[in-house]
Amino acid sequence: MSTAKGPSSGYIYQFEIALWQLSSLEDNQSISIESIDDIGKLDEKGTYIATIQAKHSISSSGKSFGNTSEDLWKTLNIWIKNIRDGKLTSDNKFYANSNKKPPKNSIIEKLGKISFDELLAEIESIKATQKLKIEQNDLKGEDSPTIKKTISRIDNTLLYKKELKIISQNFELLDENIDVKSLVFNKMNLGGYSDNQKDNFYHTFLGWVQDKSKQFWINGSDAIFSKKEYDIKFNSLRDIHLLNKLIFRKKDLLENGTLIDPQSINKDQTFIKQILDIDRFQKNEIVEEAIIDYLCRDIEIAHLINSSSPLTREDFKKFEENCIKKWKNILRKHITKPKIQDYTIEELNQISITIYDEVMTSLNMSFQDDFGIFNDSNKYIQNGTFLSLSDVPVIGWHPEWERKYK
Repeated sequence: MSTAKGPSSGYIYQFEIALWQLSSLEDNQSISIESIDDIGKLDEKGTYIATIQAKHSISSSGKSFGNTSEDLWKTLNIWIKNIRDGKLTSDNKFYANSNKKPPKNSIIEKLGKISFDELLAEIESIKATQKLKIEQNDLKGEDSPTIKKTISRIDNTLLYKKELKIISQNFELLDENIDVKSLVFNKMNLGGYSDNQKDNFYHTFLGWVQDKSKQFWINGSDAIFSKKEYDIKFNSLRDIHLLNKLIFRKKDLLENGTLIDPQSINKDQTFIKQILDIDRFQKNEIVEEAIIDYLCRDIEIAHLINSSSPLTREDFKKFEENCIKKWKNILRKHITKPKIQDYTIEELNQISITIYDEVMTSLNMSFQDDFGIFNDSNKYIQNGTFLSLSDVPVIGWHPEWERKYK
């Protein structure tokens, strides 16, 4: 496993928790990211009312907030320092969250559930156990730097019992099985959206939070998002998705409302030959789907250009140019050898399948900056455009498409 995967997943998870908190804000509230804590929530006066430590592990055996873990004692020390510095008050709520359940009988699960005296006794017991380990290691001539660091953090925690008591009284451990995406969807009230549309909405919003945080940090500012900013962005994204729905008619409406007959089209057309020349499973079904997308796209373009829609033929031409750029990038990604002759016939066929499937199935584009990403109901516009370009042909799927079809 790459060593970058763990930190990267934790980084993304933190932003997902932040998006959940952002979607849950009340009027005049705001959140901060990587300021006083992983995530903080502020009231209308700018006072912190809640802070969250969010941990994520991709290891099947991973644990967070164990009794001797760095996660636990660093978190408690950070919270204690912020209380002592006056950044957090005795009314602040303290949350810890991990996608992994803490070890059995861990202190983190008992915070706020046992008396403060019992809590102190348990911490002293953990410290005594760690000291004993050091003594045992000393007898074996082994050093114990990690254990000594843990004891140092425990000692620092015990120095500030008043602050520790505030944390214990206001602490909550969030469920490790929390479904962040579903919670965000519930807050956003995306009823009537397909699963694919919801996912697009979610990831677009998540990307906005990440990009905007980066800009804050580059400019030396704290990453703070207000409820007002959230509402503006939410309404903008919702309007974009609604615009996409309104501009382009659904594919099933076109299929049912017009006389589209896949059998009526000339099978000698280049876009069909380009698909038929690829040796693969269920080729005829793929051709039939392509013909329908090709025809639906032509019908819809003619309809929109000749109607009162804001789209012009120039808009579709610009979209075609963007499609060609995307196709070129995908082509370069999969054709890596200096010469086509360096590939076998079987390899060339597999590359053709890969390029076609990535363009027609995996690729998600937006028509213009003011439009949302195509969804299942109107992606025929995108796919039909690529097919139309392959019919000219100015693009192709086979690495030798120019020699074969131009």
